Amino acid sequence: MRVIVDGDSCRCLGTVLSVCRKKKAELQVFHDPNHQIKLSYGHDHQVDQGINSVDYAIIKECGEGDIIITSDTDLAAMALSKHAICISSNGIEYTEMNIESRLISRYIREREVRKGKAGYKTPYLGYEEKKIPFRMLLIHVLERQKEKNNRKPMT
Repeated sequence: MRVIVDGDSCRCLGTVLSVCRKKKAELQVFHDPNHQIKLSYGHDHQVDQGINSVDYAIIKECGEGDIIITSDTDLAAMALSKHAICISSNGIEYTEMNIESRLISRYIREREVRKGKAGYKTPYLGYEEKKIPFRMLLIHVLERQKEKNNRKPMT
């Protein structure tokens, strides 16, 4: 059971570190040189700087059942196609059922910004307000995957 973190978009690395250490889950953090990350647990992978270089490294590495933590909807969509489990640092699990609507919403929002329209504003919740739902979701997903792995027949 691996947890792979998009270090370029994850604001909750401290929470991920503590949960993974407690649950004894393998942790890998991918980042580019613009993000200096020091880990007390797990492995960090620094990739070359470039547009989406971290995303492509994560997609190359991830597989079925891996847990991907990212706020990047495009990366989540690619990881879901590889049967990984994706969660955002906001405490939301990306699924086959909700990824398309998230991609469409992001596209519409970007189009409105390019047109110069302000669009709509959502109330900002700082990281502290999102920390508890994220932590609970991460623990739930880790326990769900552990239970699933324990049920697999040995071959």
